[in-house]
Amino acid sequence: MKVKVESFKIVCDCCGDTFHDGNGFVCFVDDFDGGMIRIEAESSGWISMGDKHYCSDCFTIDDEKRIVTKNGHKFDYDTREEIKKE
Repeated sequence: MKVKVESFKIVCDCCGDTFHDGNGFVCFVDDFDGGMIRIEAESSGWISMGDKHYCSDCFTIDDEKRIVTKNGHKFDYDTREEIKKE
């Protein structure tokens, strides 16, 4: 029998890399809101801002406590809201 199973995975919004946990898992099938895999990714150095996710190679935190991504987005570190260009 073939059964469709819905799952969640996190992909970097900058480079397209897929998060793999310490056991090599890419998708979580019992994570109904995506929260569990998000926590796993963040504990491995990834960062999440709303529906955006960035691997540790694609962001830095500047001197003003802003998250700066390699593709040019800036986010407030505390609120995780995007800082719009002026």
